[in-house]
Amino acid sequence: MTSTLASLRPFGFEEGNRWLLLHSPNFADLAHMFAQKSPELVELGKISWSQFPDGTPNIVLPAAAIENRDVLFFGSAQEPLLEFFGAVYAIPRYHARTFTVVMPFYPTGTMERVSIEGEVATAKTLARMMDATPRATVGQTQYIIYDIHALATRFFFSDNISVHFVSATPMLLRKMADIEERERQKPMLAFPDEGAKKRFATSFPGFDVVLCIKTRVGNERHLALQEGNPEGRHCVIVDDLVQSGGTLISCKDFLFARGARAVSAYVTHGVFPNQSWEKFFVENTKPPQKPFEKFFITDSVPLSAKAVQGKEPFYVFCLGESLTQLLMPKPKFA
Repeated sequence: MTSTLASLRPFGFEEGNRWLLLHSPNFADLAHMFAQKSPELVELGKISWSQFPDGTPNIVLPAAAIENRDVLFFGSAQEPLLEFFGAVYAIPRYHARTFTVVMPFYPTGTMERVSIEGEVATAKTLARMMDATPRATVGQTQYIIYDIHALATRFFFSDNISVHFVSATPMLLRKMADIEERERQKPMLAFPDEGAKKRFATSFPGFDVVLCIKTRVGNERHLALQEGNPEGRHCVIVDDLVQSGGTLISCKDFLFARGARAVSAYVTHGVFPNQSWEKFFVENTKPPQKPFEKFFITDSVPLSAKAVQGKEPFYVFCLGESLTQLLMPKPKFA
């Protein structure tokens, strides 16, 4: 379910209103890039983020600037929740005309169900916290989330907020076209499991597909080819997020073993706990393993994106481009 462009721009915005853009510290780069693209339509505001001696947050909003404005906030629930929701809950109360929260990554998305009694589905917990966001003067608070892990999570939210689920994959499509032009052969989509195929296959019409599945032999898990033939092809593995990266590496090695000419990867959210991005660096890939040709991520997790920026095989898409298309008025032609 992808939102239409017009639905994300507040009523009256085309008549001359400007976004007031606020952000958490980790999203300063994305906020500045977004503001620089359309300075006539975006005013970059500032929040003071500090702490009291006991470590509790001391947040000061630009209250006078918020009143009767269309306010954007860039932040993440990966950051300390008290800071994130402290700002998000307070902004509408200063009489923001409309309020839109860009929270690119839904960090509890992989914990959306329980398999044993006692487990906590924290994806629902986060949804409850978001549901408590106050309404702006005009309409519901809007949240924008990219490539959520489990599509069913959209039903966790109440009607108090409006949640828009969008995708960053159009940026990858342009890179896929570049690969085709350069190599004179269309790359092939590869999915590491059936879940990834269900989420993303429809975003890439016209591409050949290879699907890997895990099979269990005794106590060991092995990959098997359920669909497609990667022999002689440049395969691009597509998924929503990467943690330690073991699944992606296993899938890459499996595709090479089945004759793939090159293997790249794309994930929207490069989480990479414990600096696990290091295992993907070209210099850290030791023979007989082959490195990824390219590893595409977005800056939805800013600290990880900064850590890998400019280091092979990584390429970082800036979500500012996507957000400009979603949130800015369409150009008017004479």
